[in-house]
Amino acid sequence: IDGKSLFEVSVVFAHPETVEDCHFLRVICPDCFKPAKNKQSVFTRMAVMKALNKIKEEDFLKQFPCPPNSPKAVCTVLEIE
Repeated sequence: IDGKSLFEVSVVFAHPETVEDCHFLRVICPDCFKPAKNKQSVFTRMAVMKALNKIKEEDFLKQFPCPPNSPKAVCTVLEIE
C-alpha cells in the first residue's frame, strides 16, 4: 500500500439493518454533524470519528454491546468509484 498514491477507490454500501446505528452519536455530539452542500449524509467518516473520540466508553457501550451482535442480513454494494 502506498499512502501517497493518487489512486483512490470509493465503495458505498447499503445495510438497512444498521442504517440508524450512528444516530445516537448525533444526539450526544451535535456539533460533530453539520450538514454540507456536497454531502448526501452528515455521517461522514470524519464526523463519526470526531464524535467517537468525544464520547465516553461507557456511553458507547450502552448503545452497542461488546462483542457486537451478528448481523442478520448482508450489505449490498451501491456504488464503486
